[in-house]
Amino acid sequence: MITDDPSLIGSSLAQYVDLVYPDKGSVLHKIEKIDKCFGQDTVEEIIDALENEVATNYDEWCTLALKKLKEASPLSLKVSLRSIREGRFQSLDQCLSREYRLSLRSTSKHVSDDFCEGVRARLVDKDYAPKNAKSKENEDVITLSGDHLYRMDYMDFIQSHHRESGADITLSCLPMDD
Repeated sequence: MITDDPSLIGSSLAQYVDLVYPDKGSVLHKIEKIDKCFGQDTVEEIIDALENEVATNYDEWCTLALKKLKEASPLSLKVSLRSIREGRFQSLDQCLSREYRLSLRSTSKHVSDDFCEGVRARLVDKDYAPKNAKSKENEDVITLSGDHLYRMDYMDFIQSHHRESGADITLSCLPMDD
């Protein structure tokens, strides 16, 4: 069929469509709540929004989502949120490339050992108690921007440029193309 008549297209599609009525527990009925909570700018704001939602309108789904987020690695949550947000405006090839780089970096311990620690806690020792950056004293904090995450060995950078010089703050920059 070659046409741009909406009524003809609609009637043709109707022959092959079954109406589905999601059950009461379906996530489709929670879309406004999901948008309200997960539409926030940062992981911390998302957690705050979920906590407020749980406190004001006890919701089992929000309680479970909040529990899962609090069990996860803070660094992984932030990297994942940024990846999802950037992916909305990228092609499938760009998204797959970024996801590949993320998976390599997260398993290599160049940025953090959170992934390996999570595997240890869930699959090896099964103690479900990962020892991530949130659960120990931080000596150094890194704030990354853009593709910095994929381009440097930060452990070497921290040791050789920050710790050995006794600096309070160390800044790393990459040249930008014109």
